[in-house]
Amino acid sequence: MITIEKTDFGSEAVNKYIETAADGTIYHHSNILRAIHDTFGHQTVSLAAKNQTGVIGTVPLVHMNSRLFGNFLISVPFFNYGGVCADNDEARQALIDAAVDEARIRDCVHLELRHTHRQFEKLQHKQAKVAMLLDLPESEEELWSGFKSKLRSQIRKPEKEGVTTKVGRLDLVDDFYHVFSMNMRDLGTPVYTKKLFINVLNAFPKSSWIIAAYKDDLPLAAGFLLGFRNTIEIPWASSLREYNRLAANMLDASVNGRSPSKTAADSVMGNTMVAVLLGGMVTSRVRDSSVRCQWLARRPYPVINSALANSKSPPIWGWITVCL
Repeated sequence: MITIEKTDFGSEAVNKYIETAADGTIYHHSNILRAIHDTFGHQTVSLAAKNQTGVIGTVPLVHMNSRLFGNFLISVPFFNYGGVCADNDEARQALIDAAVDEARIRDCVHLELRHTHRQFEKLQHKQAKVAMLLDLPESEEELWSGFKSKLRSQIRKPEKEGVTTKVGRLDLVDDFYHVFSMNMRDLGTPVYTKKLFINVLNAFPKSSWIIAAYKDDLPLAAGFLLGFRNTIEIPWASSLREYNRLAANMLDASVNGRSPSKTAADSVMGNTMVAVLLGGMVTSRVRDSSVRCQWLARRPYPVINSALANSKSPPIWGWITVCL
């Protein structure tokens, strides 16, 4: 028999479950809900499906309610993924039913689930984001040789221009936010508060980093890295367009040999990580072939048709991430 446990943020049992669950991501972790709540004040709820063996599924939810964007539940906002993570169809359906009940209680217009692949054929869906996964070879040299000569030249250019790199955490958050906020302003996009990035760094002290490129101590490009299991991704990255001629967004930041000092990434990645920031994308390469890299092409959130507000039950829809 499956039961549904409801908590504000999740539990250690849920966190342990997603470490090995097939569809588990860092965005199912209880610390993501805490970071969102502590940053924006949104109400959060974590639903866990359980049987006699323990947790067999979960879905994290955030309640978004504003006059501008409406009233809805989403799994999860501000990040790329979330949705239902469960071991079998029975648990998935139980979690969907519980999420719909939660949406009804809160008078939500719709429920949004951000899955990496389509799980529920009967639900509305949108293919609004793209994820590109790169399986890493055995060595840096093999990956480097796989790049075309033009790309290799682009990566080498900032080094020739005197651009230097750093990998850090809270010590680089001001530099990251300077670049990120300036770029979002230029794009006409509202920028997240700096508190979000600080809270995420504090929530994941062993699996989050900032990588930044500098010219004469001026930050020109920066990216935020999140690691989970055998994947590293970069949900946020930016560069200053007035310095495009330096190609700082094509940086090669190494914590294996070239770095003058040890960094937080050294202790986690075992002195093996090299990150190449390509505009808004990151490629992380390591000597351990069990680790793969993920980078994202980010696109604007889709707009929900206002006609859905007339439905008696909250419509359910979700991302389907297309892997290339």
